[in-house]
Amino acid sequence: MKKLLFVLVAALPLSLAAQNLTTVASGSLEGVSEVNRISVKFAWGGATVAGMSEEAYSLTDKAWEDGKAEAERRFIVELNNSLRRAAIEAAPFENTKYTLLFSVLGVSKNGDVTGLAQILDSSGAEVAVIESIHGKGGKVGSLSNLAGDGMENAARSLGRCFLRAFGIIYTPTEQETESIKQLQVEIDSLEKGVRDATGALYQSAKRATLEQYKRFLESLPFVK
Repeated sequence: MKKLLFVLVAALPLSLAAQNLTTVASGSLEGVSEVNRISVKFAWGGATVAGMSEEAYSLTDKAWEDGKAEAERRFIVELNNSLRRAAIEAAPFENTKYTLLFSVLGVSKNGDVTGLAQILDSSGAEVAVIESIHGKGGKVGSLSNLAGDGMENAARSLGRCFLRAFGIIYTPTEQETESIKQLQVEIDSLEKGVRDATGALYQSAKRATLEQYKRFLESLPFVK
């Protein structure tokens, strides 16, 4: 039983990682793996924020511009946390071989962030495009704060995509993912069986205890 539960814990992250995976949609990150630093830039021109254009929303929230700058800072910090394993530093550098242009597509009212990233070479030519970048927003605070959490989580998702492309993180194949899902179904069934059996044992023990208590009461001298 312990072994099966261990397998469940180990398999769950792989199964979740296979869903809504941030992926390299075109091009290759092979060249990026050979450098030790990459420039980071942001584009908000086509973004929607809380259902409005980013420009329109900025007119309704005076704290947005500062909040957006802080969100970008948190994005870079978190991206560096991931890329440290690949010995790559990300920052608004000048004159780097590659530039990561992160285009924010949307920020929800909860601060959830969606975006895509383009990797550009020193001439501005596109080397790779990374899609399906999602970041979960926060739970407490203004939209600026919530979006900061969203940008941080988006950077984590993007960073993991880089590491997978570099071969630092293993990505399960489709067949392996299906095997993991089937294993989870079997373990869920087993756990349900254990819960049902435990419930039956509890009820049996409860009845036995009540019966014993009843016999004890009947043995007392004032009980007729």
